[in-house]
Amino acid sequence: MDRSRTALFAIVIGGFALRIYGLDFGLPLLSNFYIRPDETLIVVPAVRMSESGGDPGFFVYPALLIHLCALLFQAWFHVLRLLALTEAPDLALHFAQNPSGYFLLARTVSAVAGTLTIPIVYAIGKRLLPVKGGLLAALLFAVAPLAVRDAHFAVTDTALTLLATASVYMLLRRLDRSGNSAVRNWVACAGLLGLAASTKYTALLLGPAVGWVLLVRGFRQPLRRTALDVAVMCLVPSAAFASLNAHALIHHQQTATGLLETLHVLYWSQPGDAAWSLGSAARQVLLPLTHGAGLTVGLAAALVGLVVLARDASARRSLAVIVAVLAGFLGALLLFRHPVPYRYLLPALPLLAVLAAKGALVVCHAVRRPALAAPVILVLVVPPAWDSVRLDVLLAEPDTRSLAGQWIRAHVPPTVPVVVLGGPECEPQILETVSSLERRSAYVKSLYGEASGTFISQIYALQQRGAAGRSRAGHEVFRNPAPGAVAAPRVLVVTPAHPLSMANVDVVILSAYSGRVVEEIRFESLPADETGFEFDAIDAFFLPWTGLSRVARPGPNLRLRLVEGQAIQ
Repeated sequence: MDRSRTALFAIVIGGFALRIYGLDFGLPLLSNFYIRPDETLIVVPAVRMSESGGDPGFFVYPALLIHLCALLFQAWFHVLRLLALTEAPDLALHFAQNPSGYFLLARTVSAVAGTLTIPIVYAIGKRLLPVKGGLLAALLFAVAPLAVRDAHFAVTDTALTLLATASVYMLLRRLDRSGNSAVRNWVACAGLLGLAASTKYTALLLGPAVGWVLLVRGFRQPLRRTALDVAVMCLVPSAAFASLNAHALIHHQQTATGLLETLHVLYWSQPGDAAWSLGSAARQVLLPLTHGAGLTVGLAAALVGLVVLARDASARRSLAVIVAVLAGFLGALLLFRHPVPYRYLLPALPLLAVLAAKGALVVCHAVRRPALAAPVILVLVVPPAWDSVRLDVLLAEPDTRSLAGQWIRAHVPPTVPVVVLGGPECEPQILETVSSLERRSAYVKSLYGEASGTFISQIYALQQRGAAGRSRAGHEVFRNPAPGAVAAPRVLVVTPAHPLSMANVDVVILSAYSGRVVEEIRFESLPADETGFEFDAIDAFFLPWTGLSRVARPGPNLRLRLVEGQAIQ
C-alpha cells in the first residue's frame, strides 16, 4: 500500500470515528421519539414494511433509505430470534418494546454513508488537483463539523450526499472517456442518479450538471451516440426510481399533495414571516457553510480555488460540472421563506472541500516557503476537527430529557400525572400509559393536521401494542392541556427553556399550575446567560454551533416542579 492509500485509509478511519462516536445520543428512547423529529419518518415506515406489503405510507421522502432500513431491521430481528434474545412474535412488537436499537441501526446507515463519501471526495480531488490536494480535500470533508454532526442523524441528507457526490464523480469521468468504458460509466452514473433521486427528491438539482456533460460530449461524438446517452439518462434513473418507489407512483395523488404542501411551506410566505431579502437569503445559505470544510477560512479558500481553476483551461469543463451542482443545491435555498435547516447544505460540502483544498495549495505555493505550508493546512484542518470532537463529546453526554426521565421514574409515582409544556421535542423520556398514548395520538393530529398526525400516530399505536406486556407502570402525560383539564391533588409540571422556538411555553397554561411547589429540580444544557450562541433554526439536538465550551449536554433546559394546591383545577 503506497503512502497516499495509507493516508486516505487513516483519514477514512478518523472520519468514521467522528461519525460513530456519540451515535446513541438521546437513547434509550421510551416515549419521546422527537430527539431528532424526522428520524421517525424513516424508522417507523421501515418497521411497518413487513406488515404493509412494502408500502411506506409516507411519500414526502422517497423510499430508498426506508427500504434499506427495513432490510437491516429484518436482519437484526431475525438474528435476535435466532440467538433467543427476544420472545417477541414479530418485528413491530419488538420495536414497541425496544425501539432504541432500531433508531441506532438507522443512524448507523447515515454514519456509514458519511464515511463512504470521504474516498469519493478524494477521487474527485485527485482529478483536479495533485494527490496531496485530493487527500487534503478528503481530510477537510472528514472533519467538517456540519458533515460530522448530521451523519449522526437517521434521515436522508447524508445518504443523498454520498450518492450525489458519487454521481458527480461519474459525470467528471464521462467528460474524458470514450468507447465501451464510457458506456459503462454513463450507465453507472445514470443508476446512481436514480438512487439519489430515490433518497431525496432534491437530487433533481443535479440536472443542470448532467445537461452540461451531455452538451460537452455532444460536440465530440455523433448525434446518434448523443441520442443514446440521453435515452440512457432518461430511462435508467426512471427505472431505478419506479422500482424503489412503486407505492409513491401508485398513490401519486397523495405524493403530489405532500410535495406541494412541503413546497408551499418552504417557498410561500407564512403568517409571521419576515420580508424576504437577498441579503438575508444569502446569509442563511452562507452561514451553514461556515461550519463545513475548513469553516470560514475554508469558505474563503474555496473562493480562491474557484477563481484559480477558472483560469486553468484544462480544468474548466470539470469546474463547470462542480459549479452547476453547487448552483443547483445552493441556489434553490436562496428563495426559502424560512430559515434553512443546516443539513440541507450537506450535498455542497464535498465539492467545496475540493475547491478549498485547491485554494490552500495556491496559498502554499504563493508563500514560496515550505515551512509555512504546514501552518496553512493546520489553520484549515485543526479548528473544524476540534469543533467536531467537541460536538461528539457533547452528544455522548446524557441528554437532559433522559436525565429528567430517570428522575421522574425514581421520585414521581405513576399516580401523579405529568403536564408537559412546550413542543414535543422537549419532553422527558418516560413510559406512558395506554390512555396517555391515545391522548398523544389526538394531540399530534391537532398539531400537524389529520393526515400527518395519522401517520405520526402509527408509532404510538406500536407502543400501545408493547405496553400490555410491560412490567413497569407508565405515567399519565398531558401535553399543553387547557387550564383545568388535569384534575389531581399533585401534578408534575415540566417546563422547557431554550432559545429554540420548540421550547416556547404558553404562559396561560403555565399560570394554571402555580400552586405550592413541593419539590423542584432543573436539568440544564445551557447556562442561564443564553447570549452569544448560534443555533440551527430547526434543531432538536439543542446544541449550538458556537460557545460549545459553555454547553454541558444535549437537550433543552428543563425545570420539573411537583406542584399541589388550589391552583390545580
